[in-house]
Amino acid sequence: MHYTTVASTLLVALFAQGSIAQDPAMATSTLTTVCQQAAKIPVCDLYSTSCKANGTAAACNPVSLALSACTDPVAATNSACTMFKSMCTGACANTGAVKNLLPARNASQQVAAICMEMPTMSDCQGDARCPAPDANGVSDCKSWTVYSALCKEMPDMAQCASWKTFCSSNGQIAPFCGGSAPTNSTSGGHNHGSSGNTQGATTGEKSRAITVLAGAVGMAASGLLAVMLAL
Repeated sequence: MHYTTVASTLLVALFAQGSIAQDPAMATSTLTTVCQQAAKIPVCDLYSTSCKANGTAAACNPVSLALSACTDPVAATNSACTMFKSMCTGACANTGAVKNLLPARNASQQVAAICMEMPTMSDCQGDARCPAPDANGVSDCKSWTVYSALCKEMPDMAQCASWKTFCSSNGQIAPFCGGSAPTNSTSGGHNHGSSGNTQGATTGEKSRAITVLAGAVGMAASGLLAVMLAL
C-alpha cells in the first residue's frame, strides 16, 4: 500500500507539472490525430512538409507543434486537444507554440487579400488557388502553403509581413521560406551571417535537449504507472 501511495503521489506531481504531456510521443500522437481531422490548418502543413524532412528544426519541437494545433480555433475543440491541453501545464505550456505561425483563419484572410489585389498570380488561379473563406473565415485549402508560395513570389507585398516574421523567427525553414525569404533589416531585428547561424544552431541544440529530457520523463511516468498496476 505504501508503494502505491508513493507512486500515485509522484504521478500526480508529474501531471501537475505537465511532464507527461511533454513526452514527444504524446505530443506527436495529438498532432497526428488533429491533422487527420483538420489537415489544412497551417501547423499541419508545417508538420507534414518541413518537419518530416528536418525534425530537428526548432519549429518542429513536437510539443510546440501540438500547442500550435490546439490553439488554432479550427482544432481547439478537438478531443485530442482537450486531453492534451488538460495535461500540458507548467513547463509544458511554457514551451510555447511555434513562433509567429498564423492560424488557419488569418492565413486564409491573407491569401484572399493577396489574390484580390493580384489575381493573375499563379497561386491565385486554377487548382492551386484557395476558394473564398467560409462563414468562419477559413478557406478549404492548405492556406499556409499557398500564402507562403505567394509571398516567395512577391515578398514585398504588405500582406507578407506575417510571413517574413515567421521566417525570420524560424531559421528561414524550407520550403515555406527558403533562400528567397526576405528578412527585417531594421535595428533590433534578427542578425544574420555567422552570429545568426550560431544562434540558430544553439536553438536547435536546446530543442533537441528538451525533447530528449521530456522523453525520459515520460518513460519514468509510464514506469510508475506500471508499478501501480502491479501492486
